[in-house]
Amino acid sequence: MRQISGFSSFTTKQISKGDMTMHQSFQQALANDYRADLLAAIEDAKQGRLPPSKQEYCFGEIARAKGTGAFPPDGDRLLGQLRDILSEKQQISELDNETAEVTAFGGTLLLFYYLDSHTLLELVEQPNGGGYDSFVFISSEKHGNNLDKTAEQMKTVLDEWVNHTTLPHGCITAADSPNQADICRYQPLDTALSFLYTGLRFPESILC
Repeated sequence: MRQISGFSSFTTKQISKGDMTMHQSFQQALANDYRADLLAAIEDAKQGRLPPSKQEYCFGEIARAKGTGAFPPDGDRLLGQLRDILSEKQQISELDNETAEVTAFGGTLLLFYYLDSHTLLELVEQPNGGGYDSFVFISSEKHGNNLDKTAEQMKTVLDEWVNHTTLPHGCITAADSPNQADICRYQPLDTALSFLYTGLRFPESILC
């Protein structure tokens, strides 16, 4: 996700003329990107292909840019158009959307637990024996006050999957210190699962 926090608080007294020009150029580029994203979201929504995470992005991050140079000049109109479409047409679920995206590159979605666009638990099998990818994140904004409870909820889902999977795997062990990377790519299944358990053991390390 693009981050704009902090830029709108600058004043001409706090930054030089050169910095101001750079700041304005950055916000203009961001406004162009946001507009392109809104136009793409509108087209996806017309086809019922806009999942909750992308809706949240439009009405969250982009909408919050209003009042800054990063907000598209016709942003209100585009958001209104998108809102009208969503009120009339049912959209794809997050699970179905993720399944379609993973299937498109030949992978298999083994586990997908979604709470919001920044809180999810995911395990993907790469095609042709390419190993497993695992992802785990928790939104600090939405779950920071209930971090341990959210992590425990996600661990329960993971435990259930592990207890019922027929896929062979070695020993699964949560490490004694947080993961050193945000995602685990192309690893054996036990390593990918241990990565998830380690993240949930140290939930502060997976906040985003």
